[in-house]
Amino acid sequence: MAGPGPEGVAQRSSRRTLDLWLALAFVLAIAVGATLSSAWRTQGPAPEFSLISTGYENGTLGPPQSFNLSDYRGKTVVLDFMAVACTTCRTVTEDVLKPLAAANPDVVILSIDTWSDAGSGNAFGGETDSDLIKLQQRTDVPWRHARDTDQVYVKYAAVSLPKIAVVAPDGQLVYAREGLQGADGVADAVWAAELGAAAPIPALRVGLLGLAFIAGLACAFTPCGI
Repeated sequence: MAGPGPEGVAQRSSRRTLDLWLALAFVLAIAVGATLSSAWRTQGPAPEFSLISTGYENGTLGPPQSFNLSDYRGKTVVLDFMAVACTTCRTVTEDVLKPLAAANPDVVILSIDTWSDAGSGNAFGGETDSDLIKLQQRTDVPWRHARDTDQVYVKYAAVSLPKIAVVAPDGQLVYAREGLQGADGVADAVWAAELGAAAPIPALRVGLLGLAFIAGLACAFTPCGI
């Protein structure tokens, strides 16, 4: 019996390729679903962390300061997940954070460099306190900066930069968004938090394996993915 012709072989090869892609897509869909379904937790306080500042604040270089998120309970806190090498983060600094700081002097802004040295748990960037201080001086911002030495990027799933999170005075996470965003959205979240009118959102918490998977997807679509 004669074997299949060239067209039949090509069709079977194409079908096998399609089957492989469909199988891969199915596995990825299951992985994403499992990761996200296990990541969301019930509403509660924003994840705690402990960091050490660069020491440069309000235009003056002093000794580094240890601080916790809970130190700011009673105040609205804006978490700025960023990196020195992330140019998009500079846009957020200029267009969102500086106007916010000028209009709301009582709001606490904390910039957290997720591309710091290997000791931070993230070995991708290697950025140092010196790098951060130079950035603070160049951008002329008064608020506190610190390297991520407590895997805060894992606790807040900051897999793509920039990312802004807002913590209300009662410690609830009320806003979390990645990428370029308008000043109005962040300002509205801060305003609602100040009034006690912001609805808490679940904090997305993933393990390192889940974070690595999501980060791989983020790298394909965002310029500042981890």
